[in-house]
Amino acid sequence: MVLLEELIRQEKDVFFRLFYDPVHEIFRAHWLGTLTQEELQLAAHKGLDQLHKYDSVTFLHDHLLCLTNWQDICTWMRVMWTPKNISSSLRYFAHLVSPEQYDGSPVLHDMVHGSVCQLHKDETVAIQWLNNVSNKALV
Repeated sequence: MVLLEELIRQEKDVFFRLFYDPVHEIFRAHWLGTLTQEELQLAAHKGLDQLHKYDSVTFLHDHLLCLTNWQDICTWMRVMWTPKNISSSLRYFAHLVSPEQYDGSPVLHDMVHGSVCQLHKDETVAIQWLNNVSNKALV
């Protein structure tokens, strides 16, 4: 994986890392610790700047080490961030959450601004889903 962006607080705590996985052609965002709204927005905008450099339709958000309520993150991303990325080729999002956060339903929101998003508790299943939908998108 290629590290594209890493954001660090003044206390030297990393709160966001963005990778590109060339094997699966997936962007991977790792959200770490407790995030403020400002940190969330900074990370999302910095990440968006990187997304335009690659031709990928899939994105994996890893919330496993995030202590901030992931529903708040997803709401902001769906309302504010997703409409801004529509000019890129991104269309499919998987959110990796802990089993405690997972309610059993894979669909978080469907067809929001032309994108599809699912919740997953297993990274392998999330990557398989992203690969499957991206292959269908190319047909």
